Amino acid sequence: MKRHTSPLNLIGLLALAGTLWIGGAAPLRAQNIDDLLRYSVLNPSGSPRFTAMGGAFGGLGGNFSALTVNPAGMGLYSRNEISLSGSVTSANGRANYYGETHHDNEIKVNLPQAGFVWALDFNAERGLKRFQMGIGMNRLNDYTGAFLVSALNPQSSYMQAVAAENYGATTPGENSDGTLNAPGSLAYNAYLLDGPDATGNFSTFLGGGLNQAKQWYSNGNISELTLAFSGNVSDKVYVGFSFNVPFIHYYYRSTLSETVPAGNTDYNNGDGLYFKGYELGERFSVTGTGFTFKLGVMYQALPYLRIGAWFHTPTYYSLGEEYTMDLAANLTWPTDNNGEPLPGSPTGDLRSKYGYDIQTPLRAGAALGFIIGQYGVVNVEGEVVNYNGMRLNIKDDWQYESQVNQMVRDQYQVGGVFRVGTEWRAGIGRFRAGYAFNSSPYRDKSVRKDWQNHTVSAGVGLAFGRWNIDFAVAYYLKKENYYLYNIVDGQTLAPLVQAANLMQNKFVYNLGFTVKF
Repeated sequence: MKRHTSPLNLIGLLALAGTLWIGGAAPLRAQNIDDLLRYSVLNPSGSPRFTAMGGAFGGLGGNFSALTVNPAGMGLYSRNEISLSGSVTSANGRANYYGETHHDNEIKVNLPQAGFVWALDFNAERGLKRFQMGIGMNRLNDYTGAFLVSALNPQSSYMQAVAAENYGATTPGENSDGTLNAPGSLAYNAYLLDGPDATGNFSTFLGGGLNQAKQWYSNGNISELTLAFSGNVSDKVYVGFSFNVPFIHYYYRSTLSETVPAGNTDYNNGDGLYFKGYELGERFSVTGTGFTFKLGVMYQALPYLRIGAWFHTPTYYSLGEEYTMDLAANLTWPTDNNGEPLPGSPTGDLRSKYGYDIQTPLRAGAALGFIIGQYGVVNVEGEVVNYNGMRLNIKDDWQYESQVNQMVRDQYQVGGVFRVGTEWRAGIGRFRAGYAFNSSPYRDKSVRKDWQNHTVSAGVGLAFGRWNIDFAVAYYLKKENYYLYNIVDGQTLAPLVQAANLMQNKFVYNLGFTVKF
């Protein structure tokens, strides 16, 4: 039904501009396949030596952070060890949208690694020569990021996409399946959305020709608490096992705005309601814990060649999420009977809090480690990641759960990780370099070619007998095409919004200390 901007309606609107807690018959579901992928694509970091060599330790071992890949590497330890590392992360985001390029950045200080290894020597010439136990924390992923997308969009408005999402709903602000459409609910209460009509369509008077801007920041990490056990058999075979408890902390905030270009004072709904702009804010935080097991083995095939292999079970997480969305509209209203303007700028917000479980992919890999006498080492390794094995589990909504899991099977494939690293020695000096590449998890070739995840790293170290000091720099490059929203032409099915070309450059500066005793 068409709503008219009468004084009575306006007073009612402003009365509804309070806070709504989401629940009951119209739950808000924010989890989607992108959330599953966020916790499944890993870029491990930790000690400076591990970081500098691109994380390529599956056939080398002898470093606490190598436990994130192959727990058998701890079997190389012959002494007790304590290690601690700190880092500074600087993330720089560049976005190109409708020919305009903008930059943003975020900086964080963190502690990516701390560990203790206890080594027991049996003084045996053959058989089980040493046993090791290790406990500590390693960083599996870092979510520091920032982007700004801004340009005049001549094709469409985000509110047109919101109207399309509400198609078939009998109640404004709901999807056709009865779940709450948060943007739709807020837009309807702000008079940016109208409907439904007799055919179930919603509409908006907003369209192309508006200045659009979206700015978002993210931070947090996945840090893994590890309890590991390993053994050295005849200096020939090394085996390892670890029980791991990863902790997820992820925070995201964004603002999306659409405003009338300067000089345009006649953008209205045909009923005397003049539009200047609106701002839609979104914030959510995710915290939770999981568990996974890792098994590994290394074999000293030749004095200069070590072969490694490992298997990681899927990680099972139990997560809690808090979500807030708010909208503030800048409108010029009609006048009342006394000729005075009525209050404008309606605002409202929606909040939710809920829990769910996810399963991230199993992993398996193999490595070749080359030992070049006392001069240096080189490690080359590959890992298989079963991205189409990701799963969402929502106890009270099996239909939505089934939809998301089917989308995972349809859109994701088995991916891979390639890593190579090297270290060379000169006196007390250590010189390192590495490279890591995550292949695209997407089945669609058009999406796959626009998704890139590379890491290039280097570092130096000083070895003073039983203690070391190390420094590393890692450069992470990630590229992808990002759509602010999805909307297509009803006749041609051509997109009515361009993809923003995103490129994230992330530098990690890592300093660490290691003491053996």
